[in-house]
Amino acid sequence: MKTATWKAGEIIFKRGDYADCIYMLVSGKVRLEEIDHVLESGDLFGEIGLFSPAHERTQSARAISDVELLWLTESELAEVCYKIRDWHSTS
Repeated sequence: MKTATWKAGEIIFKRGDYADCIYMLVSGKVRLEEIDHVLESGDLFGEIGLFSPAHERTQSARAISDVELLWLTESELAEVCYKIRDWHSTS
Protein backbone atom coordinates (compact mmCIF):
# COMPACT_ATOMS: atom_id res chain seq x y z
CA MET A 1 0.00 0.00 0.00
CA LYS A 2 1.11 3.54 -0.69
CA THR A 3 0.78 6.42 1.75
CA ALA A 4 -0.81 9.81 1.25
CA THR A 5 -1.64 12.75 3.50
CA TRP A 6 -4.31 15.42 3.41
CA LYS A 7 -4.67 18.55 5.52
CA ALA A 8 -7.78 19.32 7.54
CA GLY A 9 -10.53 20.63 5.25
CA GLU A 10 -9.16 19.11 2.03
CA ILE A 11 -11.41 16.98 -0.15
CA ILE A 12 -10.08 13.48 -0.75
CA PHE A 13 -12.69 12.74 -3.42
CA LYS A 14 -16.10 14.04 -4.47
CA ARG A 15 -19.31 12.20 -5.22
CA GLY A 16 -19.33 11.34 -8.92
CA ASP A 17 -15.52 11.29 -9.26
CA TYR A 18 -14.02 8.30 -11.03
CA ALA A 19 -13.16 5.61 -8.44
CA ASP A 20 -9.69 4.20 -9.04
CA CYS A 21 -8.52 3.19 -5.56
CA ILE A 22 -9.51 2.11 -2.05
CA TYR A 23 -8.31 3.83 1.13
CA MET A 24 -7.51 2.82 4.70
CA LEU A 25 -7.42 5.58 7.29
CA VAL A 26 -4.22 5.36 9.34
CA SER A 27 -4.65 8.50 11.44
CA GLY A 28 -7.00 11.45 11.68
CA LYS A 29 -10.69 11.69 10.81
CA VAL A 30 -12.57 11.78 7.50
CA ARG A 31 -16.22 12.75 6.98
CA LEU A 32 -18.42 11.16 4.34
CA GLU A 33 -20.36 14.32 3.67
CA GLU A 34 -23.64 13.12 2.14
CA ILE A 35 -24.41 10.87 5.12
CA ASP A 36 -22.48 12.91 7.75
CA HIS A 37 -20.55 9.85 8.90
CA VAL A 38 -17.09 10.20 10.48
CA LEU A 39 -14.42 7.60 9.72
CA GLU A 40 -11.60 6.90 12.15
CA SER A 41 -8.29 5.07 12.21
CA GLY A 42 -8.52 1.57 10.71
CA ASP A 43 -11.59 2.27 8.57
CA LEU A 44 -11.62 1.32 4.87
CA PHE A 45 -13.45 3.56 2.43
CA GLY A 46 -13.85 4.24 -1.26
CA GLU A 47 -14.53 0.60 -2.07
CA ILE A 48 -18.13 1.00 -3.26
CA GLY A 49 -17.08 3.02 -6.30
CA LEU A 50 -14.61 0.33 -7.33
CA PHE A 51 -17.39 -2.23 -7.55
CA SER A 52 -20.06 -0.04 -9.11
CA PRO A 53 -20.73 -0.40 -12.85
CA ALA A 54 -19.88 3.27 -13.51
CA HIS A 55 -16.81 3.32 -11.21
CA GLU A 56 -18.12 6.50 -9.58
CA ARG A 57 -17.74 7.67 -6.00
CA THR A 58 -21.06 7.52 -4.14
CA GLN A 59 -19.98 9.92 -1.38
CA SER A 60 -17.68 12.90 -0.91
CA ALA A 61 -14.85 12.36 1.56
CA ARG A 62 -13.27 15.33 3.35
CA ALA A 63 -10.44 15.35 5.88
CA ILE A 64 -11.75 16.91 9.09
CA SER A 65 -8.28 16.75 10.64
CA ASP A 66 -4.87 16.15 9.12
CA VAL A 67 -5.01 12.56 7.90
CA GLU A 68 -2.66 9.83 6.77
CA LEU A 69 -4.06 7.20 4.43
CA LEU A 70 -2.89 4.00 2.83
CA TRP A 71 -4.27 3.26 -0.62
CA LEU A 72 -4.35 0.58 -3.31
CA THR A 73 -5.42 0.83 -6.93
CA GLU A 74 -8.19 -1.43 -8.22
CA SER A 75 -5.70 -3.73 -9.97
CA GLU A 76 -3.51 -3.95 -6.85
CA LEU A 77 -6.55 -4.84 -4.76
CA ALA A 78 -7.49 -7.59 -7.23
CA GLU A 79 -3.95 -8.96 -7.05
CA VAL A 80 -4.09 -9.11 -3.24
CA CYS A 81 -7.47 -10.87 -3.36
CA TYR A 82 -6.15 -13.48 -5.81
CA LYS A 83 -3.09 -14.08 -3.62
CA ILE A 84 -5.28 -14.59 -0.56
CA ARG A 85 -7.54 -16.96 -2.50
CA ASP A 86 -4.54 -18.95 -3.73
CA TRP A 87 -3.04 -19.05 -0.25
CA HIS A 88 -6.30 -20.38 1.20
CA SER A 89 -6.62 -23.04 -1.50
CA THR A 90 -3.14 -24.41 -0.70
CA SER A 91 -3.55 -24.33 3.10
